[in-house]
Amino acid sequence: MDAIMKQKRYFGLVVLLGELLWMSMAGSGLAQVAAGRPGAFLRIGVGARAQGLGGAFTAIAQDASAGYWNPAGLGQINELQFIASYHKMSLDRLYNFASAAAPVGMRGTVSLSWVGLSITGIEGRSGNTAQPDFVFNNSENALYLSYAHRLFDGFYFGVSAKGIYQQMHQSSAFGAGFDVALLYRVTDAIRLGLMVQDVSTQIQWDSGTREVFPRAYRGGIAVNLESNLVFSVDVLKYPQENVQVVFGGEYLALRRLPVRLGYTSQGMVAGGGIRLPMKNLFLQVDYAYGNDLLDGNQSHKISVSLAFAGPQSGQRQSRPRQPDADSDTWSGLQFKSLEDESGTEEPAPVLKKAQMRPTVQVVARVLNVRKGPGVTFAKIARLRKGQRLQELARIDNWVKIQLPDGRIGWVHRKFVVRVRK
Repeated sequence: MDAIMKQKRYFGLVVLLGELLWMSMAGSGLAQVAAGRPGAFLRIGVGARAQGLGGAFTAIAQDASAGYWNPAGLGQINELQFIASYHKMSLDRLYNFASAAAPVGMRGTVSLSWVGLSITGIEGRSGNTAQPDFVFNNSENALYLSYAHRLFDGFYFGVSAKGIYQQMHQSSAFGAGFDVALLYRVTDAIRLGLMVQDVSTQIQWDSGTREVFPRAYRGGIAVNLESNLVFSVDVLKYPQENVQVVFGGEYLALRRLPVRLGYTSQGMVAGGGIRLPMKNLFLQVDYAYGNDLLDGNQSHKISVSLAFAGPQSGQRQSRPRQPDADSDTWSGLQFKSLEDESGTEEPAPVLKKAQMRPTVQVVARVLNVRKGPGVTFAKIARLRKGQRLQELARIDNWVKIQLPDGRIGWVHRKFVVRVRK
């Protein structure tokens, strides 16, 4: 009963924050991203996957870039992850991002991220002359330290503290600020995200000039229309500006090739990628294409993501983070499984002694067994910690098992380990 009351209180908090967010975003129409204002380099967006969705990522964020898009989304990560992105822009601008994320304790996840914008070959003049008097560079950098905490199943809170360093010719500035966010999984197919960016964020130049970054409010919803199709919408509001709305959609083809399309006030964006699951390692390469936020020229982004799965045999972490086995896979292409399996039951195979399959043991307190390899499939059984079952096959992060009564089911690989009989 106490757990139910606690969930109701948290849900009430989500509703209240949502109402406050929408009240703060009163107005209509689309607006350009707040370019030319303090902190504009933090509004460009990171990661080719998120940018291929038009930046509609607040309710999806469940990879190592979540520290930027929605730190609460880090709470869904269960493996050590890395992501790096490269963005070559016009006017000799280079925009890079890198992040590492890892689970801590039973309910937390921490990440360290860096965002950097550099501009080279800027011409300086003291008058109206054909030749510049000097040439200089400009750089803007932000370092994020983010933490997410799972308050209860499906509800996450996150915060990102950030330090900022900027250099323009012979001048430099330092500053700090933070972001706060929530993510709520309404159902397996629907998620909501809320974020307030740049709370009390400001920098001070060595000349004494102080710049305050405009606070931004983001709200998003993401819906799995099918097991391999997700649609997302984000709403963004800056003070004294109209609302900006962005849309994104992603379809997974052939279980390995995500295709993305998005829309922003700057026009259409598109992207794609490839997923390469390997033993204890998951590699994903993404690409996005769209118009530059500043000058409208064509822009290309590339990012590479890595996830390192936990040990599948031998030693196992003594404190599994999420004993309830309904958490999501790391890649986050959808929050549901992207495997296109029929999920139909099949008879248990008859094996000779020399062909016996491996045995796995449950390490979660309670483990849901599903009809197919993903959380979209119906639950057919529940297992307890310590139970041993026969392993039949593996597909990415899912293990096919045979239940004691002979039925066939699927469990997530991070909640079982191989053991000797």
